[in-house]
Amino acid sequence: MLAATGLVGFFDGSRCADETLSKPHPLMLEELLSQFDVKANDAIMVGDTEFDLAMAESAKIPAIGVSYGAHELSRLLKYKPIACLDAFSDINLYL
Repeated sequence: MLAATGLVGFFDGSRCADETLSKPHPLMLEELLSQFDVKANDAIMVGDTEFDLAMAESAKIPAIGVSYGAHELSRLLKYKPIACLDAFSDINLYL
């Protein structure tokens, strides 16, 4: 999908459910942390579903929720993300 949309150049790595265990299992994130030799507390998971935030919680990675995605804000807040953004451009406030 990244190649088809011309976005492949914006990502150094990715994982999908057909490549590893599905969310909310943390393996997707653990593999990416290993690939880039990054510690969990030096990463941030940005997600629009409670499955994303549950995965981040399991991997002990801080998470940012985005309110404009698949799940309502109330579902995301249950996972206590460090922030919930209404616009992706606001992410700079947390990096």
